[in-house]
Amino acid sequence: MPVSDELREELAQIAPRRRCCRLAELSALFHASGAWHLRGGSVAVHLDLAAPAAARRAFALLRDDYAVYPTEAVGEALNASGAKLGKSPAQVGEAVLAQMKTKTTAAKPFTLKRLDNGQNVSLSDYKGKVVLMDFWFPDCGNCRQAFPLLQQIATDYKQKDFVVLSVNGLKDEEAYAWPYLKGKGYDFVPLGADNDFAQNVYGVSGYPTTFLIGPDGQIYSRPSVRDEGSMRSTELMIDMLLGHRSDHGG
Repeated sequence: MPVSDELREELAQIAPRRRCCRLAELSALFHASGAWHLRGGSVAVHLDLAAPAAARRAFALLRDDYAVYPTEAVGEALNASGAKLGKSPAQVGEAVLAQMKTKTTAAKPFTLKRLDNGQNVSLSDYKGKVVLMDFWFPDCGNCRQAFPLLQQIATDYKQKDFVVLSVNGLKDEEAYAWPYLKGKGYDFVPLGADNDFAQNVYGVSGYPTTFLIGPDGQIYSRPSVRDEGSMRSTELMIDMLLGHRSDHGG
């Protein structure tokens, strides 16, 4: 299968060297009056935390938002809201994880070939670890644009129980996949698959598609890592899963 001139140029340059749910944007401001102002999209809510029922509602809104698309601002607001209900940060984290678990699905088991050494790799090999599984193919411009962000995540968690699996979804482009990843110095586990596996086993309908798999083998999220904000949100979710990996034998 022919590849684009853009990909050929990138390969030539490196050769000498080697949607689920809406991503909420929620800002939370705590005023001296003790009132929370929550804004998510076009929705605006004013809750007086002096009322216990309203305080519980505020906590639930923030918890649910953080479970889908965590940010530092929402996390700070969530912890403050939880404190007003007598919850410690650890208890807040447990509440978020419990909410995340209500939306999980089991990751499909697989055995795929590593493109760097030909060895077989199974999902079960990473039991107890957090796995970011990214489906891509070499001639996918959006896939390549996301790689520096995925590499930053891989670097940030290099010493943790975390791994990035880079799964090439087009068999016709397999010969280009490992040379590209190696040449760019990306610290991913390169796996070879095909579009049938991507579509029929993991339900991939477009590239890139990324899955965040917890230590328990459940898919917790399908993050779209396209900028610094989405990268940081993904890292916060990884933090949540790593913090509770002991619950899963890790």
